Amino acid sequence: MRRALTAVAPRFPGLGQVSFGAVVPEGLAGRPGFAEHEPLSDARVRLLGSPGYGRRLQELAPPGVRVTSTDNLALRMRPDLIHAAVCLPVLQIEPDGAVRAMAAYEGTVGNVLTDPPAELWRRAVARRHDPFVRETLAPVRTMRAWAEATRAIDLRFGTEADRRRIARRQAFTPGGCTARRPGRTAPGGAKPGRYGGGAAPHDPVRTRAPSRTHTPATSGEARMSDPTTAREAIALVTDDFSELPFDEGPLPGDGPIGWPGYSAAHARAAERTGETESVVCGTGVVGGVTAVLISFEFRFLGGSLGERTGARAAAAHALARARRLPVVVLPATGGSRMHEGMRALLQLQYLARESETTRAAGLPQIAVLRDPTTGGGWATLGAGSDVVLALPGAQVGFAGSRVRPPDADPAAYTAEAQLAHGHLDAIVPPGALRETLGRWLSLLVHPAEGPVPPPYALGDPGAAPAASGREAVARARHPDRPRAAAYLDAHFTLREEISGDRCGGVDPGMRCGFGQLPDGRTVAYAAQCGTATRPAGFRTAARLVRLADRLGIPVLTLVDTPGAANDPAAERAGAGTAIADLFAAVASARTPLTSLLVGEGGSGGALALAAPGNTWATPDSYFSVIAPEAAAAILKRAPEEAATTADQLRLRPQDLVDLGVVRGVVEEAPGSSR
Repeated sequence: MRRALTAVAPRFPGLGQVSFGAVVPEGLAGRPGFAEHEPLSDARVRLLGSPGYGRRLQELAPPGVRVTSTDNLALRMRPDLIHAAVCLPVLQIEPDGAVRAMAAYEGTVGNVLTDPPAELWRRAVARRHDPFVRETLAPVRTMRAWAEATRAIDLRFGTEADRRRIARRQAFTPGGCTARRPGRTAPGGAKPGRYGGGAAPHDPVRTRAPSRTHTPATSGEARMSDPTTAREAIALVTDDFSELPFDEGPLPGDGPIGWPGYSAAHARAAERTGETESVVCGTGVVGGVTAVLISFEFRFLGGSLGERTGARAAAAHALARARRLPVVVLPATGGSRMHEGMRALLQLQYLARESETTRAAGLPQIAVLRDPTTGGGWATLGAGSDVVLALPGAQVGFAGSRVRPPDADPAAYTAEAQLAHGHLDAIVPPGALRETLGRWLSLLVHPAEGPVPPPYALGDPGAAPAASGREAVARARHPDRPRAAAYLDAHFTLREEISGDRCGGVDPGMRCGFGQLPDGRTVAYAAQCGTATRPAGFRTAARLVRLADRLGIPVLTLVDTPGAANDPAAERAGAGTAIADLFAAVASARTPLTSLLVGEGGSGGALALAAPGNTWATPDSYFSVIAPEAAAAILKRAPEEAATTADQLRLRPQDLVDLGVVRGVVEEAPGSSR
């Protein structure tokens, strides 16, 4: 900055002002490593925004040149800053007219070329009041926390194209060096990357053993995520592990297809790792819950799946079923073992059968993906689990690094990309894994009894019932009306969420997961957040209902949507089939379901989530065959007749009770201070 003012500014005689501003963590905040390395330090940010530093800069400037500097912290748009008028909650208009609800954050709310300004503002206010936004931004005090919060908001509210763009961003590399991309020769002739996509290396002695220390890599280079060995992974989640004994003895000959040198390679792998196969199995206590653990050793022939690997995993599943224990898989594998040919590939069928048998027994399965998880290991034990977690930076994909198209985008084969496209549920840092896994296990093995009562109402307790349909609609659409997150917070003491429909989609407007009641028991929940539900949202909810049904966990659904998304992208994504799938999941569920209408109940997109015969309503809600505006259009009425149409639809909570649509209108909690 000093050089800019003393060496550059004097070269421009007509210069009138120089402005300096701290980099705002938008855009590249979604790039791996940004939060840790790229923003200014908090001390420098404070210095940049201080009046004394501004005066110092002004003294360095040429005469007549005004100098300003800002920390840009007002753009954080924390809820308390907006409330205190420290920052202005401005919208941002993109070149194509799309409107961001919050400048510096992804997530549009419409288009200024097609949507009424008042409606855009209403949506923007609702976004700023969204519980996820408020909870994410409220604790932000540092640049790193701001960058992490920005990434979370971008991934939650960005479009599918936004999330793909974020997933393609290359990671920060200290020193400005660009890491090698797969396929390019590294010093010494070695090729970077991992084996995968159904083929493990011919002789792993030629590969470099994973190191505990590594330089942060670009998305195009395989990056180690701690832990690096099977036993380190086990130690990361439990201190109480009892190993299943296996004594297969030396490998006879060169295996089932007589691969030259296989027996010797197997023996060398055993000597180098101290393991007798590529997987370690046993039981361990995680978060107070005993579980069967299956952990892969990548240093043993690339963690590949052979006949003995499959037999050990099958024995672990059999133990889980015999003792009624959940299964936790910690894969780090390149796929099937080439040395055993088709006999190795058949293990995928056997593993799928074991997993499905355990699933049919009503036992949960959780996968924690390590680096790398590719090939058949990802397609069976990984993606086939009920809940899929991953360590940051893990390489995850069916195609390993050496069997992909030469021009393939390496960012597509990462845990982060799989999360963005709905194929796993969360990325968990190693230091938080034990606690997170413990919570998941505790939630999945302690179901509540019978149908759960609906939550208490959180709205204005002094408000009289809506006098008309138009008033009921206005109340449900009010931006300050309690939303799903408020009900979830009030109802559960802790919760964990699943993410994605496993078909390539994520809908931030549908929150699904498992929550713990004050008595320690678990209820599954699917909650609409007041937005038009995307096909991915319906499929995620169907996934949640079926998982809860299989585990015998009762389900609570919170209905709040103006309706199903009706844009061309939603149709291409299968809106009708996704809604049908959710209707089928709800209709066929044996576990009890309870539903609470907490806001807008717009047509079939809302009804699909409602429990037949056990749906309740809050006083500030409505349920309608279709939104009043749409009903007026269908009936060929003028737009200004939407209010009259709302009155005629009998959509108020008390109307719904009279019509037998809902069982009753819930009241506020006894002794509530609201």
